[in-house]
Amino acid sequence: MEYRTMGKTGLRISALGFGCGDVGGLMVRGAPADRERAVARALELGINYFDTAAAYGRGESERHLGQVWKSLRVDAHIGTKFRLVVQDLTDIRGAITRALDASLQRLQMERVDLYQLHNRIATQRHADATALRVQDVLHDVVPALQALQQQGKIGHFGITALGETAPLHDLIDTGVLD
Repeated sequence: MEYRTMGKTGLRISALGFGCGDVGGLMVRGAPADRERAVARALELGINYFDTAAAYGRGESERHLGQVWKSLRVDAHIGTKFRLVVQDLTDIRGAITRALDASLQRLQMERVDLYQLHNRIATQRHADATALRVQDVLHDVVPALQALQQQGKIGHFGITALGETAPLHDLIDTGVLD
């Protein structure tokens, strides 16, 4: 397996990751034994990064991955994601903290290696009520993630790079994301 350093994290991550989303549905709808067998085989092949999100199967992906992790006593990296909805935009810090706490509870973990914002990044919010502008991310999202990092609940943070190209480049160019 080929490994690469993920961004500024210092984490050596397998070039292939294990996606735990709805596509294929194994980690959302699969039988427990099948999920465990698939993760064990991925680990045997050198895959050391597992990607999930609260939105995958309405939390079932995180819950099932946590069960497999506990059963196999896995030593690998997990990244999960959060998406802010319109109601969250009045209390972004609180919403991010609540989302992470819910994810950690489903995963049965005290921390995740990577926590990612899964909202679109745009020049203006009006096109998509949940799209965030660069300044929203810098002034509201990043401080919330830094606080969670200082608490030891997340190792690193980033974005999933959804949205408009120019503001995504502007955000990445700030260097605040891992």
